[in-house]
Amino acid sequence: MILDSHFRGNDITPKIKVDSPLARSLAQENCEDACSTESAIRKQESDIKFANGRFEQILKNGGKRRILLAKPGLDGHDVGVKVLGHALKDAGFEVLYTGLRKTIEEIVQKSVKDRADLIGLSILSGTHVFLCRKLCEEMKKHKLNVPWIVGGNIPDTDAETLMAAGARAVFPTGTTMGQVIAFVADMAGAATR
Repeated sequence: MILDSHFRGNDITPKIKVDSPLARSLAQENCEDACSTESAIRKQESDIKFANGRFEQILKNGGKRRILLAKPGLDGHDVGVKVLGHALKDAGFEVLYTGLRKTIEEIVQKSVKDRADLIGLSILSGTHVFLCRKLCEEMKKHKLNVPWIVGGNIPDTDAETLMAAGARAVFPTGTTMGQVIAFVADMAGAATR
């Protein structure tokens, strides 16, 4: 899985297939029985259709958005962030991935170097508050004004703290891939107006 490849140019019409095995398996991961699985698939389809519509609007208004996905700290599990990266890429975003175990300094430097429009952190270690505060400090030091989001094993009780620290969104365990993509597409669409 290589997420560092980029789409260039506006001659593409990316779409996420809402009936794809990926969408179905993602929905099934978050459901306990067949009824709720079908309901989750319908929700996933709705979110992905919304994201596709927003992406078409983004292309009309000036092009792609570059997203830097990062795994700070000692996290060793990156399957989820790689799946998200592929889904965002399928939705038409340019996706960069830092790889595992990056320092906040490395993440900010890569964001500056690659001119990211959004930073997405995936944190499973329980150190999300510390790492997000460190991200804000490092961004301030580099005068970097880029929105950032965070997802992972994050208790609902920490969401307010992370939002107060500057996160545009917090995606705790149980968030669907479609919800993340729809949020990012909506945010990117707003930035092109």
